[in-house]
Amino acid sequence: MVNKVCILPFLLAVFLPVSFLITYAVAVKLGHVYAAFPYISDTGSLPPESCIFGQFVNIYAVIAALFMFVRYSQIREHYRPVEELGGVTPSRRRKLLANKVALVIGLLGDLGASMVGNFQEDAVIEAHVVGAFMAFGLGGIYVWMQSVISYGVTSLNGTTKCCRHIRIVLCSTYTVLFILMITFTTISMRLFKGKGNRNPKMWKPDDPGYDEHLVATITEWLMVVMLSLFFATFYKEFKQVGVKAKVIQKNQVGVNESV
Repeated sequence: MVNKVCILPFLLAVFLPVSFLITYAVAVKLGHVYAAFPYISDTGSLPPESCIFGQFVNIYAVIAALFMFVRYSQIREHYRPVEELGGVTPSRRRKLLANKVALVIGLLGDLGASMVGNFQEDAVIEAHVVGAFMAFGLGGIYVWMQSVISYGVTSLNGTTKCCRHIRIVLCSTYTVLFILMITFTTISMRLFKGKGNRNPKMWKPDDPGYDEHLVATITEWLMVVMLSLFFATFYKEFKQVGVKAKVIQKNQVGVNESV
């Protein structure tokens, strides 16, 4: 029985911000981006930081997928004794269905994050943008679904009313930030592209649309912070989870014969 899956929320809370700060530091040092709040993707679009960025995001995607599967299994196992007794009510069936849907949406958002890491904006911008919308958009839907599900499993070991309320606050803040990011990115890019052929990675205060650009980039970084804090709220619940590995034993006769 492995009962240390509580490390998953901790890793998700720490790994992504640290990864982005590392690629940011490399990109600024090499003069690839302007230091004042560039887009996260800009800090990982040119080598060598693009290699670091892609590797880190892929590792993060694997950790996130593990988190999502454990959370899905946790909710499913919470209702398994009721299922075995034949006492599953329509309300509980809806919760189990929501649990499955949340897993699918979360994994699709996770795939989007991997696309962001593998298809840098300077290489394949279309795939990068699609991946970004999947990661931030479907990721937002996933955290909202988990927040709502949390209110439906109040008897789950490790869950607290405080954590459930914090998740709603974080999801609400994330949603507002997401809308602001999309809005001000659109406005700033229109202003910027309308004034010559400047490099958007070196967007400076004297360039058109800089204030709007700054709002967009700051909200993007804050969205990552909100996601990290959201996953951190599951630490206590995951401390109650144990994962049992199924061991496949070799046939002793077959082993002896092969020897």
